[in-house]
Parts: sequence; C-alpha cells; structure tokens
Amino acid sequence: MNIFVLIWFIGWTCAVGRNGRGQDEHDDFPFTTVVDILSQNVEFSTFLTLIQKGGYIPYLNELDNFTLWAPVNSAFVEDEQELLMGTFDIDNYIIRDCMVITSDIGNSTQFLSENVKFPFFLSRRSPESAYVNGIEIIEPDLLPNVQNATVQGISSLINNPPGFAELIDREHRKDLGIFKTLTNNLYATLESMIQNRTILMIEDMAFDDAFNEIELNYLLDRFNSTNSIGEDISRTWKEDSLRLMQAMILREMVAGSLEEEAISFDLNNKMIRVDSISNGNQVKINDTIESTKGNLLYNRGVSHIFRDFSGLNSTVEFNAEKYLHGLNKSEFVKELYFRKLQNMITSDENLTIFVSEDGNDDVTGYTKPSLLYHFAEEKIWIEREITSEGSQASKLYDSAFCSSNKRLGGHCQKFKITKKGDDYFINDRYKITSIAPMVIKNTLIYTISDNLQLPGDLVSAIPPLYHCYKSLRFLNELNLLDLEANHNGYTIFLPCFQSWDIMELNLEYLSGNKTALNELMRNLIIDGLHYTNNDTTEFTAHNKFGDEVTVDFSKSDTSEGVINVKMDSMDGILKIESLHDVFFNQGVIHPIDQIIFPHSLNISLNDLMKSDDCSVFKHLLKSINQIGEILNNDDEYSILVPTSSSIISDGLSVNTTNLEKILKIHIIPGNYTQSLLDCNSVSKSLSGDSIYCRKASQTSRLLSFMDGQDKEVRILKMGCSSSKSNSCIFLIDKPISPDWLKIPRTRLDLPGVALGIGVLLGSLFVVLLLGFIILMRMNSRADRLLANTPTSESSSPDDTERNPLLQQNAAHGDQYNSISATNAGNNASQNSQSFEASYSANAQRLPIKQQRSTNSTIANARFS
Repeated sequence: MNIFVLIWFIGWTCAVGRNGRGQDEHDDFPFTTVVDILSQNVEFSTFLTLIQKGGYIPYLNELDNFTLWAPVNSAFVEDEQELLMGTFDIDNYIIRDCMVITSDIGNSTQFLSENVKFPFFLSRRSPESAYVNGIEIIEPDLLPNVQNATVQGISSLINNPPGFAELIDREHRKDLGIFKTLTNNLYATLESMIQNRTILMIEDMAFDDAFNEIELNYLLDRFNSTNSIGEDISRTWKEDSLRLMQAMILREMVAGSLEEEAISFDLNNKMIRVDSISNGNQVKINDTIESTKGNLLYNRGVSHIFRDFSGLNSTVEFNAEKYLHGLNKSEFVKELYFRKLQNMITSDENLTIFVSEDGNDDVTGYTKPSLLYHFAEEKIWIEREITSEGSQASKLYDSAFCSSNKRLGGHCQKFKITKKGDDYFINDRYKITSIAPMVIKNTLIYTISDNLQLPGDLVSAIPPLYHCYKSLRFLNELNLLDLEANHNGYTIFLPCFQSWDIMELNLEYLSGNKTALNELMRNLIIDGLHYTNNDTTEFTAHNKFGDEVTVDFSKSDTSEGVINVKMDSMDGILKIESLHDVFFNQGVIHPIDQIIFPHSLNISLNDLMKSDDCSVFKHLLKSINQIGEILNNDDEYSILVPTSSSIISDGLSVNTTNLEKILKIHIIPGNYTQSLLDCNSVSKSLSGDSIYCRKASQTSRLLSFMDGQDKEVRILKMGCSSSKSNSCIFLIDKPISPDWLKIPRTRLDLPGVALGIGVLLGSLFVVLLLGFIILMRMNSRADRLLANTPTSESSSPDDTERNPLLQQNAAHGDQYNSISATNAGNNASQNSQSFEASYSANAQRLPIKQQRSTNSTIANARFS
C-alpha cells in the first residue's frame, strides 16, 4: 500500500466542476479555455502577458486535467514583469492530473508532491480563506468549459523554493549549528541524495545528548584535519559523517496530514514510523518525538525540525583512531599510519594511550619506538591503581615499545606514573592533564602536558635535581657512559644526592687514582634489568668486570618504601627508594645516597691522608712510633686531623714537649667512630678525654671537650677506610689543645665605667647612712633631757591629781631606756614617799609597795 495514500486526495480535490462559476460568468463565450479565463479577467493581465511572452499559450491549451495558480496583478510590483522574463517558469504554477476545488480543502494541511515541479501545501486558516504554500487564494475555482482544469487566483507569485542550504540559513536558528556544519561538510555528496526526500533537521541539543565533545569534533571535522591527512585516513571520516547524515534523511517525502501512520526508512535502511499531528502542521516519529517546526519546503523535498532524536549515537562506531582525530591528534594518527602502526588504534585489544594536549602536536622526529612509547598494552586506571595517603606514590608499567635490538634484550621499555599531591606525572616529567580517561571500547586515552620522549642516554635520563654530576663525570672519565650492547640491558647503582659530599677525602683519593675509581664504578654496574617492583628478590648477575655476583633485593624492615640491596661483592647494604627507578635507553638507574666499597677496593687511612691538608699531621704521627703504627695496623681508629696550615700556625712540631698528649687527643677508638659520624653523642679520645660533636647546621659539625673550655673546632672534610668501616679521617680546622681542659679560676672582670658608677653609688649610700645615724642620736639626746627635768614643788594639788598616772607611766617606761633608767635608780629613795602621796585621791585602796631595789638591780644588770 502506498504510504502516502494520495489516491483518496486526488479523487477528493480533483473533481471536474463543469457547472462552476467560470461558465456562469461567461455565457457569451460558450467555449472557454484556461487562457480565455485569464484574458477575460483583467486582474490576470500581467500574468497573461508573461505567459504570452514566454510562448506558453500552446502549452496551456494542450494540457488537460490540471490546476493553474494565477497571480493577480497586485502580486507584481513595478518592473517585476521584465525581471521575471528571464526566470519565469509556468511549471511553478501548474499541478498536473489534479483539479483543486477550494471547497474540498479541509482544516488539515494537505501535501501534494506528485506531478509537480516542487511540492505544494494546501491549507485553510479560516472557513473563508484557503492557501497554497502560504499564499492566499483570492480568486478561487475559475473553471473553463472545454478543458478539465481549474484556475485559482492567488495573491503572490510562487517562486522556486530555496535550496536546502539556503533553507537552513533562512531559518536563522542558532540551535541548528551542528546540523548546518555537517551538511556544509557533505555538501557535494548531499546534493545527489536529497532529491524527493524528507530531511529531519536536528537541533544541537539532540547532538549533545548523543555524542560527547570529542566525538562531535571528529564528526564535524572541527580541526579541518581531513584536508591534511591522506585519503586512506580521511575515507573513514567521510563514511561516518555520511552515515550520520543518512540517518536524518527519509527515502520519501512525508508531510502534511496523513490518514494513517506511515512506515518509512532512512537512507541507512533503518525503519522509521511517521505520523501527523496538529492538523498536519507537525509530524511525530516513532510515536514519541514531535517536530518543533514542520512542512518546510526546499527545491527538492520537504524538511522538519526536531529538538530530540533518538538513535543518532548508534549510527557511528567509534574507536581510538576516531577519538584521536577528535582530540586534534590527526598528525599523530598520520604518523602511526606512516609507520604501519595503525593497528594500535583500530583493534579491540586492551590499550592505554597517552597523547599531548591540543596545541602540543609537534611530531618532528617521531620514530617507531617513540610512537610505541605512548602506548601500554593494558588498561591503566590511574586513580584506582595509584593511591597514596602520603605525599607521593608510584607504579611502573611496560610500554608497547619492546626492543628487538641489543640494548634492552627484547624487553619492553618501562615508564613510571607518580602521584604527587593531587597530580600525576609520567617519568616525573610529563603531567597527566586528564585524570579521568576517555574510554572507547577497550581503550583508555589520557592527555598529558607534552609528547612522551623515550628515555635517552644515561646523561640525559638523570633528573638534574638528583645531583649525580660527579658520578657522571667519573663514568665519562672511565668511558662508561655509553655501554656496549649486552642483549640484557644494565642496572646501575649511581651515587647521587650528597653521597660524595660526606666522603670528601675518599673523593679526593679516587679523583687522583683512576684504578681505584674504576674498581668502584664497575662494581656498581650489573647486567640485566632489575626494577624495584620485580617479583624476584635474589638473582645472579655479572658486574662490569664480568665477575659473577649474587644480588638480593629485600624490603627494609625499618624504613617504609626502602629496598635493601646486598651484593656479595660488598660488605654493606645499598639502600634504594622503591619505585624511584630512573630509565635510560640501556636499562635502569637506581640513585643511591651512600657509597659502599667493594671487597676488591682497599682504601686505608694512610691513603686518605695523602692529601696536602693532612701531610703535616701525618708527619707528626709518624714521629712517635707507637702512635704512627695506627696508620698501618689492623685496629680500627679514627683520627681528627688538623689542616697543615693550622698546625704550622699554632707552632706544633716534632719538638713540642707534650706532642704525644696532643696526638692522643686527636685519635678516637673505632667503637666511638659512629658517634662522630652521627654527630649526636659523646666520643672518647685515646687520651681518655670526652669529646662532644654537635651539628651547627645541616652541613656544619663542631667538636668540643665536654669538661673543658668552651672552645670548638669545625669538621671540614671526612673520609673512611674501604675495609674498616670504623676507621675514618676527620679533617678539622685547627688542632685541639690540651690547655682547653684546664678550666681557669673564675673572676669577675668589670669594665671601668661600671666600676666608677658602683663607687659613686656606694659613697652616696654611706653619706646617707651617716646622716641617718646622726639624726637618730640627736633625737635620743633630746628625749633624755626631757626625762631629767624635775617636777615643780609649787604644783597645785589639782595638777597632782590630774597627772599621777602619766608620771608613773613615764617612770615605768623609762626602764627600757638606758639613760632614764639610771636616773630613776639614783632617785629611788627620794621618790619613795612622793610615790604614795602622788597616788590618786580617788582610788579605793592604797598602792602595793614594790621593792625598787630589785628592779634597779635588774635594770643595771640589763644595760651593764
């Protein structure tokens, strides 16, 4: 069944009305044609003129069963006739095999698409008005009587509908930006696809729901990449874009009012159900999605606008290659194709890719190995796999570059991902800028700050902050920077950081003895790739001399994140930090912050004292045989060696009287060496004196006597024997004197000004004290004179009666005064009678008699 069911409409609208108005109005002309109707109605004169000039009169006379849309004169503006002569086409105004009667146009929009140059929409906005393609029919249903035809007078010209691209522009819709870009990119191909089609214009919202930004970048070629990449690469993009466009094009023209749901197919052969709503003004697809604007004509078909459209995302199948295009990495993809590595981005295998951010696509000098270093043949979920409660965590991974040459012996070059705070870095250099990866099937893509570079040679691989310059200089002197290929790769334990700074005397010795230096450095290089995350903890390897060594990697029990490395060619333990491996083009480097000497290298105290700074003190040691033997015997001692210049300055020589005592102060038994190395406790010298070491700063250490004067010497350099760990040389800035053990008598030294001020204040105090004493003596003399003044005999009885107690009190109080007490004793007999007489006349009893002599005796005895 025809999905549009147009037969019913043709039968309904194209009836022959031979009794119509045209015949009634022109009874004087019993035989009329369409041309006659146009000539008999003055309102069509302009239109008729165009028909005549175009030579269409015979053409219209030969037609039968058709409808002619005739613009009235008002439809033509001034000079419009001349303008139209070059473009006027009579077919714009004709519907063949159909006679349209306006009374048969219902309330729903009818769509006529057959036997026309372009489709027509018939609609009615009110019972009195009908429209064709939005143009009002103002002279309806004019019927000739010798032709099966109708003439419909219309108010405007019927111009050619716009092309599809022009239709989009006319809409002035910002929300059709994505759709417009897609059609512009496919313009050349699209022209041959949209003849007599229905195009579903989709708003940006639907595209945003169906695709992410990277996918849209690819589909819309936002970076204009297809112009710069090869045809083989761009062909896939064109196919995907076309497939997406074809999902929005229906095979037939579907518009207007539909009697029943139509079944159509898009150009990808996917079935789509279409129904009409809103009296044929809008359409609905798949029962749910309604158009926001419908029935838009273009010169070859019809279009509808939709805000939503399901199924867009199923039209294109994405892979890593397409995502790389969407990330503006088309040059990277081009290089992969050039190196025959395109299978890395088109397969479904597990894969992780690291690519630089947009704008950092500098591929100059890319090689096949460097391209492969951007890939890991596994899924790396960084946030899941690298977690840390502390400040830093790391993990090692194999890259896709697996060497087939002699450098790495077929092993894959590794890279390291480190978490520092909230950020992640590759090989401590390249920041991962997208922590959440882009996921496409089994591929994860991360963006990084710059293109990854394969680890270079030994010199370029070492980070400058590790301070490995001295070791690299030694390797260069020994021609060990460029190691010969050994089919296994190398593992190097490289002294870095401050490892040489704390062994300055050893460094001076090694710098002047290339044989000893070669012995040390070659023992720190072994064959094979031994990483801190290896499962094997004990293995056998060969050092750079070719000697077999047994190596053991074990986790430290005392320090978290530290690996203890023990080699049977050395006595000590090398400590390396877990997952701090540094990769270079021939293997892996483990930076170390301490130096351990191999058994084959013997550096004695005598060797360390070959420095010019130690020569004078060495001569003094040898001047006393018993002490000089310390340099050669097997006992462990450490020596505090003053610089040669300081010894000469202090006047020390073999003739110094207490030289042996001085030398013993400078010699420390081996069991106290570690205290000096740690500089946090007390050591004893060979003389038995306690020496205390303290750190003035991170690099400054000072020595002093515990029980002596407050004088200190500074440790300038140090070095230790390779065979005796407790035998070291400490170069100090000056000799330690035995006199420092003598603590002088304490005396107070005051400056002259302070002394003068003290004398002045003391003199002033003495003067004030003498004045106070004199004043007190004068007051005492006045009191005594008052006490010796006699009582007047002529005193009246009233006076005696008023003052007896006062006088008596004065007499008793004088017992505590030496002067008055003496006078009272001498006059005791004279006053005995007057005492009773002076007793108060108001008293009820007589006074008790007292033995005055006794009191006098006591008073005299008290003050005698």
